[in-house]
Order: sequence, then C-alpha cells, then structure tokens
Amino acid sequence: MFLWQVFKGQLSTNLENFCRGMCSSPFCSRCNTVEEVIPVLRDCPQVKAIWKALLPASIPFAFFTGSCMDWIKNFSKFLKWAGGTP
Repeated sequence: MFLWQVFKGQLSTNLENFCRGMCSSPFCSRCNTVEEVIPVLRDCPQVKAIWKALLPASIPFAFFTGSCMDWIKNFSKFLKWAGGTP
C-alpha cells in the first residue's frame, strides 16, 4: 500500500499541502528544500544518511538515483533481499 501511494504521488508532503492551502511552506523542516515524495524518502541529506546506515554496501548506487518508479523498483528489490514483502 505504501509503495502504491508513493508511485501515485499520494503521500502528503509539504509541497502538496502548501498547494492545497493546508500549510504555510512547501519546504522540508530538516533540509530546507522543497518537500516532495522522493526527496522525503531518499534525497534529503538526513534521510540519505539513514539509508546508508541501513543498507549493505552491496546495494547499487542506482538506489539513490532515478525516477520515482526506478526508486520503487530498487526499494522493492532491497525489501526482497532483506526478507520483507514489497
């Protein structure tokens, strides 16, 4: 369900909430960049540090690049590797 929401762009981010008049700023409170789905889940420097701490070194660089769909595919592969269910 979560990955489906990511793919469909249905996660509530500051950018989405700002566009709907539901918050006063589209920026991330942690890194001060526009808060969109992929930056929140992958590109924010603080989030990236968490991923790097959690992921084994064998996970390819592609995990941190590409479109939303590419990232979902890479994330799903990681979940399968870790024994989880995408």
